[in-house]
Amino acid sequence: MASNISIHNFSYNELQKLVFNNNVQSCMQIHYFFNYLERLSAKSIIVENSYIDRHYIQEYQKYYSLCFDSKSNKCKRLHFFSEDISEDNFDQCLIDKNYSDKILKNNYLGFMNIRPINSVPIGRTVLVTINKIDSQERIFTTTTYPVHLAGIELWVDGLAFQQQDMAVGACATTAIWASLQKVCKDNGKRAVTPLDITTNGTKYFITAGREFPASDGLTLEQCLEAIRGSGFAPHLLKADSNLRLFRESIKININSGIPAVLLMQRVSDGVGHAVCIVGYKETDQYIPFFSENDIKIFSSDINKIYIHDDRLGSYARATLYEIDDQKRLKLMLKLSLPGGIEEEWIVKHVIFPLYEKIRTDEVDQVVRLTHFVKFFGYLLKKINLKNINYYSDTCIIKSGDILSKIISAEQLPKSEKIQFLKTIHLPRYVGFSNIYFKETDKLIPLFSLLYDTTDFVRDRSDCFSGLLGIVCHQDFVRELMSRLHLQNIVIL
Repeated sequence: MASNISIHNFSYNELQKLVFNNNVQSCMQIHYFFNYLERLSAKSIIVENSYIDRHYIQEYQKYYSLCFDSKSNKCKRLHFFSEDISEDNFDQCLIDKNYSDKILKNNYLGFMNIRPINSVPIGRTVLVTINKIDSQERIFTTTTYPVHLAGIELWVDGLAFQQQDMAVGACATTAIWASLQKVCKDNGKRAVTPLDITTNGTKYFITAGREFPASDGLTLEQCLEAIRGSGFAPHLLKADSNLRLFRESIKININSGIPAVLLMQRVSDGVGHAVCIVGYKETDQYIPFFSENDIKIFSSDINKIYIHDDRLGSYARATLYEIDDQKRLKLMLKLSLPGGIEEEWIVKHVIFPLYEKIRTDEVDQVVRLTHFVKFFGYLLKKINLKNINYYSDTCIIKSGDILSKIISAEQLPKSEKIQFLKTIHLPRYVGFSNIYFKETDKLIPLFSLLYDTTDFVRDRSDCFSGLLGIVCHQDFVRELMSRLHLQNIVIL
């Protein structure tokens, strides 16, 4: 019986042959992934020639098994490594765990499933992010995928990507599918498949008259229903008025581990498209998002996002910028394609798939934070201290994770920390905002605010609404807060 494992040197021609089963074909995704893997210093490919992928097998059962020219129900899986691997090396890895860790685990770059569909072969693909080898300021939201190769356990941190197949799902389906990969795992749910997304989105309303083939894609309403049917609450924002807050919302949700679905329209022909935002890059400058009298709150802005674009590949870089079309500001996105082609898009909406018990949003948090800083500035004036410029970052975080951070924070006083941990009672997810001041170009933490996320904010001007706890990082802040005798708010 032939071996299910084969080993190949990494090159463009070899990758092309493996993806297209030795046929002389190519596509934009192959060019993109070759360049991406080359930047990751890929040297070897280990192939599982027969692999069952749950995400493809559902598509096969629903659609491809009923085609006259039937496809196989099996995929091929390519594993990429930044190490030269020979047959002898791999054989040794099968019997020596330490050697396997050194050769395979420490050099694993991820995998690519190849579907038996020549026109759209690239199935579920997970690769490491480029910040694994690059120290620049890039923030990604990823999850850990366990991988088994001939009994050897490997791991890759990334977010799944795949080509749209146009039969079971188009661009919106793949964008939603990618965004739900992480939030499903974070909330103890099994990852949904592209078939699940299309079925949920077209359950009540089908614009094209039939569910499959799904080449017409999903409307905005169907995107929302697809997320809702997958067990999450779709939080929709329109890119119209406050574009600074729109970008801040993207940053806050990525920091919270929530990939976003971005809906946009191409400038040249008005065609709509959907991608998944998986990361961002901050600008070098802090920009005020609030300014009143002598109080300013600064936050870093974003000018680049990293997206899963099914036409291109995973973690593709796109530039955000604003234009004034004489009627109103528009948020634009510029995307570079292979061959020097540049596309311009108008950003229309962004959708965040939230855990269903999260009822607040990033706007609530930012507004409450603003009012709390104003109140803090008032306290400083009362004790004749000058107001300062404030710097902030905000996210939604699991309560267990924030309590673990507090436990490991050695600068916090031990006795107060013990009392805080024994007293505080938090929901599963907490709104977490940090406030800093700057000293010789270094951000120094002042205090952190912990907010309830399970109820919507009825009065955003009330800075204590939903406030569960305050962590004071400076002694004078702790002294100020202790004088307030706040009810139902735990102070550390």
